[in-house]
Amino acid sequence: MVRARETISPEERFGYISGMVETAENLAKQYEITRQEQDEYALRSHQRAVAAVEAGKFDQEIIGVPIPQRRGDPVDL
Repeated sequence: MVRARETISPEERFGYISGMVETAENLAKQYEITRQEQDEYALRSHQRAVAAVEAGKFDQEIIGVPIPQRRGDPVDL
């Protein structure tokens, strides 16, 4: 039995699909967001994320991941 498959490509269905870089550039241009505004937003976002982690806001979502080592016990990351 032949399984049903989507035979047309995503581009044929939705038009040109751009990557994240192109999308960011297009949105910055469309909404007139400067590079400095982007950098300031990124810094604030990172600072808020660090503060939230340090305050335990993500304790239920973040777990350690054991990374095997060539020698010795795995290291939790």
